[in-house]
Amino acid sequence: MFRLPRRSAAPAGVRFCDGCAEVSTAAQRAQRRVERTRTALAALAGPR
Repeated sequence: MFRLPRRSAAPAGVRFCDGCAEVSTAAQRAQRRVERTRTALAALAGPR
């Protein structure tokens, strides 16, 4: 029928953040998730 145009390559200036490039274990990911959740809850339940 018709062809979709190809997507261009990513710009050369784009970099991945350290957190994205970092290889982590399931335990490390779980610990970071707990810390993020705790921080979010502290911000919501903190003094107003």
